[in-house]
Amino acid sequence: MDPSLLPELPIEDHQRFQLFALIAWDMTWWTRNQIVHNVVPLDVLQLSSRIHKVCDEHMAAWQHKRDLALPNRWRPPDVDHFKVNFDVAVREDFAVGAAVIKNHLGQIVGACVEKIFIEDPEEGEIRAAHLGLLEAERCGSRKIVVEGDSRQAIEAFRCYPEKRNWRCHGRIGDIVGFASAFDSCSFSFVYRGANEEAHLLARWAASKIMSGDYPAVHEHFSKLDWVYAGTDPPYFFSCCSFLIKAFSYDQKIIIITSSSYRKTNLNNSGYT
Repeated sequence: MDPSLLPELPIEDHQRFQLFALIAWDMTWWTRNQIVHNVVPLDVLQLSSRIHKVCDEHMAAWQHKRDLALPNRWRPPDVDHFKVNFDVAVREDFAVGAAVIKNHLGQIVGACVEKIFIEDPEEGEIRAAHLGLLEAERCGSRKIVVEGDSRQAIEAFRCYPEKRNWRCHGRIGDIVGFASAFDSCSFSFVYRGANEEAHLLARWAASKIMSGDYPAVHEHFSKLDWVYAGTDPPYFFSCCSFLIKAFSYDQKIIIITSSSYRKTNLNNSGYT
C-alpha cells in the first residue's frame, strides 16, 4: 500500500489511494470470512459498492476537517510571491471574469476584468483563472499562488490530466501548461471571505455592463461603499497610498496605476 511504488499516481491522490486500499483489504477479508465460516454467498457488485461508499464517507470526513482549517480571510503570500485571486459574476446573458493580484504586503499590483460568454459557472471560474494568470504575466510576477472559491475549478487544475471537466478539458490543459511557465505556481481553494475583492470586482463590473456602461475602474478595495451599493466610484481616489486614475473614451479604457500603464478594449474578444 505504499503509493511511492506507483510513480504514475499523482501526489495529491496518495492519501485517497492508501485509504481505499486499506478499506478494500479490510472489507474483502471480512467478506471472505463470512463466506468461509457463515456460508454467505459472494456478491461482488455489492462488495464493490460498499467499499466505494465507505471510502467516500471517510474522504468526506477528512475533507470537512481540512475545510475547517481553511482561512476565511485573505492571507499574504511569502515574500517575493504574489497571490492571484479570481472569481466570476454570472448574469443571464453574459458573465464577467475578474482577477486581483497582491504582493506579500497586501498591496494590489494588478487587476483586470473581462466580459465573457459561458455555458455554466464552472467554465466562468476556469476562464477567470486564466485571466488572472495573464495579468500576473503582464505584471512580471514569477512566483504566484492562484486562489479561487470554486472547488471544482481548483481541483480541475490540480488533478490535470484527469478529466474533472470534460467540456473544458482542453482549456484546462492550456491553462496548466501556461502555469508551468512561471517559476512557481500553485492552485488553492479558499472560502469566499478570502476571495472577497475578486468577487466584488466581478460583481461591480457586471453591474456596469448591465447598465450599458463600461467598468472604467478595474481596481478597487472591498471596503468602499460603492462596491456594495452598485453605484459608480469616484474617478479619483486614494487608499493606502495607492492612487488610481481612470479615463474612458471611444469604448476604450486607460488605466494608470502605481505600477503599470496600459490601454485595453472591452469589445476585444481576447484579454482585457
